[in-house]
Amino acid sequence: MFKYSARIDEQEFFNAANQELQKLVSSSISYAINKTRSLFIQEIKKSLIEDSFYSSLTDYDNVLFFQIGLPNVGSVADTIVDYVSKAFSLRKLPAKKNDFGGFSIVVLKEGIQPLLSLPFASYKSKGGDVNWLEWLLTAGTSEVVANYRIMYGDFRSSRTKEAIMVPSKSGGFKFDSEFAGTEDNNWITRSLSRLESRLKAIFENIINNYIQK
Repeated sequence: MFKYSARIDEQEFFNAANQELQKLVSSSISYAINKTRSLFIQEIKKSLIEDSFYSSLTDYDNVLFFQIGLPNVGSVADTIVDYVSKAFSLRKLPAKKNDFGGFSIVVLKEGIQPLLSLPFASYKSKGGDVNWLEWLLTAGTSEVVANYRIMYGDFRSSRTKEAIMVPSKSGGFKFDSEFAGTEDNNWITRSLSRLESRLKAIFENIINNYIQK
């Protein structure tokens, strides 16, 4: 009778199993990145639209509409939502000693400056350039038009027909605190900060479904 026995080296087994697991996780991450791109666009759009600031921009009876003075600001708001929701990069993170890798998403990698440089972010008036989007997203409650205030009424020459800028001796124009944003705390940054856990959950769910197939 011929008898043969062998023992499995624990470390060799672990290394081999770990390599196979890394391959599985790596392929699932690649799959998830392709699968989640369109879902992330939808989630970013949803978060931007659900913010109260978006409602203020698209409500033509809201005081913000008259303060901005741009008749088509509602459609511009939708253009901003579309721009921001697609301005992201999604990449695979390599595996390290203590993990199997993951993903990285960067929205507006270069900040909001490229957005503020787009044509719809400003317009020309008799008094000069009106950089309304930059003011709303970065200026906070500081004065943005010195020595002028808004007067409301029936004005045919007005872009909105119900508000004009007039000289003021009591200070310049600034946006109300409920609309005013700073570079670190504005409509866009608030909307994106709410998304972190949601995007992570979507990604992990797709990976789990892929592995269990």
